[in-house]
Amino acid sequence: AWRNSLDHYQEFVIIVALDLKIEEIDTLVPIILAVQEDNDDAVSLMLELFDRDIDYEAKYGQRRIDPDLKQELQIKLIYITKHFDVQKHLAQRSQNLGQKKI
Repeated sequence: AWRNSLDHYQEFVIIVALDLKIEEIDTLVPIILAVQEDNDDAVSLMLELFDRDIDYEAKYGQRRIDPDLKQELQIKLIYITKHFDVQKHLAQRSQNLGQKKI
């Protein structure tokens, strides 16, 4: 039976967020900005960087990757990337670094 991929996608987002340390997110900022400017190479790179995670989630306990779910996860990844507030992230990052120095 095909599962509700939107609910499963929320789980995927949590797993990816837990897998990424804040420093790794910072290295993605230039790619995120390029994706937000509709740079096709950046979109391809973002999909490539998360391909292993997407494949893992698209299997969802099965032996093979569900191609429909994989495509949906890729679309959602790009959607989230396009709507990621880089300035807010950088401000929070700066604030967190300032608190650690105290």
